[in-house]
Amino acid sequence: MSNFLSSNYPQPKIVVIGIGNPLMADDGVGPYVVSLLRERGVNAGLIELDTPGYSLLTYISDCQTVIIVDAADFGGRVGEIRQTPKAGIRSGKSSSRLDSHSIDLVAVLDYAQTLQMLPPTVWLYCIQVRDVYPHFGLSNQVAQAAQYAARLIELQLQENL
Repeated sequence: MSNFLSSNYPQPKIVVIGIGNPLMADDGVGPYVVSLLRERGVNAGLIELDTPGYSLLTYISDCQTVIIVDAADFGGRVGEIRQTPKAGIRSGKSSSRLDSHSIDLVAVLDYAQTLQMLPPTVWLYCIQVRDVYPHFGLSNQVAQAAQYAARLIELQLQENL
């Protein structure tokens, strides 16, 4: 896993972040997509994170463009990909607590915007999961969707967003 804060290198202006736990079946799709992009030699910062919560802000604050890939359950077909700019979504969760265990990704991005830390361009790639339970490996449908998502991201980066 990359951590730009602990290095002497400047943070890249374009970052792709895969969020998820590879030990929880399809929840690991985000890091898997990032590993595919790394294999393809994509020219961007590539970061794999488990459950970053508010620490996500340290990875995105100095970027111009952030693409986040995450597993989701939005009621779609297993393996369905929803690609949207951050401005196009709102958090579906409500919480009266402000802690790292109850906060969702969109709420963290909303908080970044409040703090004026949100990069100018943020894209979310959400992949509909089938299985989230203790198991290493993705379901076939989600693994195929990951390949397609990696290709979409690669094309988006080649087009300079």
